[in-house]
Amino acid sequence: MIKDLMVIEDNPGDALLVKEYLAATEIMKFNFIFFDTLSRLEKSEINNKPAVILLDLSLPDSSGINTFERVHSKYFDVPIIILSGYDDEEIAYEAVKKGAQDYLIKGKIDQKILQLSVIYAIERVRLVQSSSSSEQKFKLLTENAPIFIWMTDVFGNFVYCNKLLSGFLSISLNDLCNKSMLDFIAAESHSSVSSVYSQSYTYKLSYSTEYNFTNGYSIFEKAVPYNDVNGEFAGFICTGLDLS
Repeated sequence: MIKDLMVIEDNPGDALLVKEYLAATEIMKFNFIFFDTLSRLEKSEINNKPAVILLDLSLPDSSGINTFERVHSKYFDVPIIILSGYDDEEIAYEAVKKGAQDYLIKGKIDQKILQLSVIYAIERVRLVQSSSSSEQKFKLLTENAPIFIWMTDVFGNFVYCNKLLSGFLSISLNDLCNKSMLDFIAAESHSSVSSVYSQSYTYKLSYSTEYNFTNGYSIFEKAVPYNDVNGEFAGFICTGLDLS
């Protein structure tokens, strides 16, 4: 199935590079929609919402976090990935806090990082939407997803994982109770990943990390926080891809 992907970028070279990177993935196929200003986007008459939006914060008619806010107000239920030319932690934190799925620095991304970020953003939104509609649809989606999917509690312990991950770790779903991903991570990756987890759970922020398992395989993980029915932080929804 072909998914609509919107790119809001005023630099033709960057827009072309994004298209080349994402056209190379075999997991999903995209129909690209390009805008170089927010005014043209806001005047457009696109009927179907895109599956994901790639947004440059610095445009001729808008800049900074205000750019994200304007796009987010128009497409509040569409995952937005920010592509920025500036490595600004304050803006990145503010954007993620306001709902951005990811914040990528143009000079620091490659084909794999961009592809995974887009695929995971789409899968996470589908996961959250399915979870909110019904448990049955949630399980149907996750058990048939081509990537690892799991959920954690506020302490980082598993509360759910799909069969793909359970089989990969060679452990039954029942035996995953009271265990965390750190129990399966190789010693050389343990310290760095533990640091990422600690910071993310403390500040309740999305994160991405890459690490090796004790079984010799490697994984790229991305995660976003989720809340319980009372609006309180409940843990993370995590997605992962086998890089081996």
